[in-house]
Amino acid sequence: IDVGGVATGNGDGSITSGSFNSFSNITLANLIGGTNPLPVELVSFTGHYNGQEVALKWKTASELNNDYFSVQRSSSGLDFYEISQINGNGTTNTSSEYHWIDSNPNSGKNYYRLQQVDFDGKSNFSGVVLVDVTGSDTKSFLAFPNPGKSDEITIQVTGLSHNSTVVVEILSIAGQSLWSLEGQTNSTGSAWLSMEEVKLPQGLYLLRIRGTQMITKVVIN
Repeated sequence: IDVGGVATGNGDGSITSGSFNSFSNITLANLIGGTNPLPVELVSFTGHYNGQEVALKWKTASELNNDYFSVQRSSSGLDFYEISQINGNGTTNTSSEYHWIDSNPNSGKNYYRLQQVDFDGKSNFSGVVLVDVTGSDTKSFLAFPNPGKSDEITIQVTGLSHNSTVVVEILSIAGQSLWSLEGQTNSTGSAWLSMEEVKLPQGLYLLRIRGTQMITKVVIN
């Protein structure tokens, strides 16, 4: 909320304004030019098995107080444990790319996710990437930004059948189907779906690709 007023600096860590006469939630921002820090925005997260190891890659559009990423793996898609930590770039308004190699993946299906941790200990989870080390089948299911407003969230799916219809169902935490989105994969088996038309209240939801076991979470704010 813009409450008006012009603040002037009195040295590091101090501002003066004649418009604030009570305490409330206040955000300091530059309204006349320049840039304001944004939360960590995860643009993509993918995994690829080359026959010996799994290469994980992810990219952020910007970062705010990003301490590190916890790389986590699961053989069931339910119980995850940390296998590595990758330092974040703190605060930056430029894109950053990260890479990590899992040299000892499980035989069969490997589920990967990222836990992004701030310097104050707050954290967010990415969507889940599925890599099958018995072949070259690599699937990912990601919603970004997450959390985000529904008209800003994009769903990225990779590793599906080429040039086929994909349906993403939006479910309540109890598993009730609330909304569905339909799209088409391209020649590489990837698809991007916008949640712009979704009209749901703020909260935590499940995303599920119909006909698969691929599920992830999204927070609408």
